[in-house]
Amino acid sequence: MSRDLLTYHVLHLPLQQLLKHYEYIPSMSDIRAQRAVKVRLENIERNIKKKNETKKQEQVKLEKELAKEEERKTKHRQRQEMYALNKVMTELEHKNFVEFCKKQGVVLS
Repeated sequence: MSRDLLTYHVLHLPLQQLLKHYEYIPSMSDIRAQRAVKVRLENIERNIKKKNETKKQEQVKLEKELAKEEERKTKHRQRQEMYALNKVMTELEHKNFVEFCKKQGVVLS
């Protein structure tokens, strides 16, 4: 009797409650199921493309930042080289001026 009661309850369970226990696997022979699988695959592909594009954009942004940083370093190095060259040239010019003054007999204080 309890077995009959169990069978009765299983057969009369609401469909939604029964479906919670089972996973729906679409049959590829059904047009509706084929369309559902196709839509699902398209969504997956769209998400993958979106992720890849986001990664590419981040990579391009990073490359731009690195290029900008490299350019900044290059400009800084060039400026330091110019200052050093200017200092050397100023010292050389001053030395030549002092020698010229000695040859002319001018006394610098």
